[in-house]
Amino acid sequence: MRHLQNQHNDVFLAVKTDVNRSENQPSILKFSKPNVKKLSRGDHKQKRFDSAILAFLASNRASFQVLNTNEFKEIIRIADPSLTVKSRQSMLSKLSKLVQAEIVPKLRTELNDIEEATISFDLWTSHRKDGVLAIKLFYLDKDFNLRRKTISILEVNEKHEGTHICDLISKALQDYKIRHKIKYIVTDNGANVISAMKEFKKLSEESWDTEIATRNQPSSARQEFETIEDISSDVDSDSYEESNHDSNDEVSDIEGGYDSEINWEIDGVDESAKLLNDVLHHVDPEKERISCIAHTLQLVVKNALKNEMAGKEVGCKSRKKVAKLMGKGAQLIAFVNKIVKFFQNSSLWLARLRKSGGKGLVKHAETRWNYIYDVLSRLIEDPIFEAVQHLLYKAMTEAKYAYEKKRHPGLLTLEHKQQMQELISVIKPMCVMTDVLQSDGVTSSLIIPQVYQAFI
Repeated sequence: MRHLQNQHNDVFLAVKTDVNRSENQPSILKFSKPNVKKLSRGDHKQKRFDSAILAFLASNRASFQVLNTNEFKEIIRIADPSLTVKSRQSMLSKLSKLVQAEIVPKLRTELNDIEEATISFDLWTSHRKDGVLAIKLFYLDKDFNLRRKTISILEVNEKHEGTHICDLISKALQDYKIRHKIKYIVTDNGANVISAMKEFKKLSEESWDTEIATRNQPSSARQEFETIEDISSDVDSDSYEESNHDSNDEVSDIEGGYDSEINWEIDGVDESAKLLNDVLHHVDPEKERISCIAHTLQLVVKNALKNEMAGKEVGCKSRKKVAKLMGKGAQLIAFVNKIVKFFQNSSLWLARLRKSGGKGLVKHAETRWNYIYDVLSRLIEDPIFEAVQHLLYKAMTEAKYAYEKKRHPGLLTLEHKQQMQELISVIKPMCVMTDVLQSDGVTSSLIIPQVYQAFI
């Protein structure tokens, strides 16, 4: 069009001002500069588009921040220029209204029809160091399908004491009017959690409103994320993953944890019967609180590697050998962690490891379940082990400065590999069992056969 106007202006004016052209006939100008009319907010197509965007973001746990990026808007403009990409806050508000208007009432109606349910809850700290409490409900629907619903996500920025935790859980159950339907509560073995369950049991249904209301506690200690906007404004887009688990990771001697009266001597007693008795301690149908068996298994491995079983009788010779190996495992794990840290903190040596071994080591993360097993399993792979062994030797010979020599973990030997293989053989049954028992669809009926298979 520019060439036509500059070089052939007469023709350009004739085309532009042609009086014989029909008013409905499109001109060349309209084709070169299309004036696309945006759809109205109430348009059926625009509404379907908004709903599809919400479903995409919610289902994939994607950040709503993507709605404000030019790249995303350009994709939509290419696909259909008539559509409007709503702002992040607008879509969050729409989602919040949708949850309150449709999802919550539907859930309340569904929960009215159930007879019994089980809840589990967990405490953790986000990357922003905000305390978070999540409550999940498990129940059977009318067709006997196991259903799982997250009924509450709470911000807990006060001390995570048993009383506070109890109040928050009680309020959430009151909101759905299902306290009398809760049969069991699955928790970890943290002392604060067990204390919360003791408080929870004391509260009768009639006294909840009075007792909770009279407790003089700052409102900030039990602020609930009631809307999606609250979640968005208080949590950074890159802080969705949980960082540090907040429950006390020590086995508690309080009721519900490992019983301090459990006798480790099993001489003269059938081991299968002793094991069954210990397992039933965690799934006692008379107790409202059930210890999370997967968390308990992780504590068993962790405490054994800390050599906390030293000096205790563990029965038969095979178990004494296992206890001795686990006791020495702490020193081996410390050495392996130094190796992992060495490669994590050096882009040079990590790049060389990936080039020669094909991949790096498993990242250090003590709060992740089965972390020890994953680290050792990766390190004993032949290509990785040989590459690490060679690179550690090379790093030692090339070290010129004191700080380089200080951060070097030491040389890796075949004896280390043999020790790692032995340790893996001991903890593997518990790690495999943890993977089986930690999913949402697992029932307590799997606990006894899984424990029996792992330890006998």
